[in-house]
Amino acid sequence: MSTAPAHGAGGDPGTLRLAAFALLGTPLAFAALPIYLHVPRFYAEHAGLSLSLLGGLLLALRLLDALVDPFIGAWTDRVPRRPTIAVALVLLGFGFSGLFQPPPDAGLGWLAATLTLVTLGYSVATIAYQAWLADAAISEAARTRGVALREFFILLGIVAASVLPTLLAEHLGDGLRRMVGVIWPLIGVGALSALVWAPLPVVPREPVQVSMAAQLRLAVGEPRFRALLTLFAINAVATAVAATLGAFYIADVLQAEARQEQFFGAYFVCAVVSLPVWTAAARRFGFARSWMTSLLLTVAAFALAPFLGPDGIPGYFVLCVVAGLALGGELVVPAAWLASLLASDPPGSERAGACLGWWTLMNKLSLAIAAGFALPLIEQLGYHAGSRDPQGLAALTAVYAFTPIILKGLTAVLLRRNAARIGEPAVA
Repeated sequence: MSTAPAHGAGGDPGTLRLAAFALLGTPLAFAALPIYLHVPRFYAEHAGLSLSLLGGLLLALRLLDALVDPFIGAWTDRVPRRPTIAVALVLLGFGFSGLFQPPPDAGLGWLAATLTLVTLGYSVATIAYQAWLADAAISEAARTRGVALREFFILLGIVAASVLPTLLAEHLGDGLRRMVGVIWPLIGVGALSALVWAPLPVVPREPVQVSMAAQLRLAVGEPRFRALLTLFAINAVATAVAATLGAFYIADVLQAEARQEQFFGAYFVCAVVSLPVWTAAARRFGFARSWMTSLLLTVAAFALAPFLGPDGIPGYFVLCVVAGLALGGELVVPAAWLASLLASDPPGSERAGACLGWWTLMNKLSLAIAAGFALPLIEQLGYHAGSRDPQGLAALTAVYAFTPIILKGLTAVLLRRNAARIGEPAVA
């Protein structure tokens, strides 16, 4: 394992200060979940838009959102991080407000404009925020803890955004409108905490000397980053397929749709409680072995899926617990490895934002690939939502179980072959 010091390596700012910096992850996640989960239904009911129009618009905007991320990342390497994040958070807040508190005559144009604003604000804020941690003049151990704490607060934001609409109002649409009153305080507290109260020190950046296109080519062309990005992309598709098909599997194979929130709750709670364990594991055993362990745990969990049916609810809880524990590792370890890889760059490289732009591009494309691959496949194999046809249920089970097993197994094999090529910076 490489012990080359990171150019930004420094002291330990302490867990409380890292937690204050990581708190910004909560409003970012809180804003993101309703955008992906509730926008189609909300605008179908509020504006009476057809599902075909909504689907076409959302597909186009989400593909555009993913494709511009590398350019956003490269741009954030050329501007100061802190004011960039502040401005992006304001855009995010106004976009979210307009999206879920539309005027009575809002239609497709309003949806397109507000969704563009909110996704632009989210992307800029997220990439610049993550790049700041990669640039931070702190020790590798502190950087890994910072990633774990950020993922902890992100999970809190996801859980809060998933339950609040139904807690704030009986009707989902009314609950989403009332969430606008929650997002602004969250953004304010997160911004003050990360940008004012506990900003992390960084090594002064040098001006980027190449064009943005050249910067993006150089970022993705660097062998270590390209190898890590490939592993991340394969694994992200596996995770996205499982997430896309999970609700169908619960409803039709387990016939336990009423217990869906319990399953997802167990999954995310186990991910949250496992974060400190994976942080310690990365420090003790290195990034490659820790990530390998989380991948194998996920493979073991999904190996249960083909054997479960309507009487398999206890077994599926076991699957959720094991997969949730593994999720903690998959949230912390690759992101911490990337941050450490970028921190090991020599001064003047200035590519953290560009690399994170490619990283988020792959993450977003994985969701599109999962939907575009898994849903048509199970339909072609005979599955239809709500069906109890044995052939269709077998097809759903096979795709749901074996896609993660195969792709995460492939990630593990490639990880073993490429770990030395990527290099593991010292984390303790």
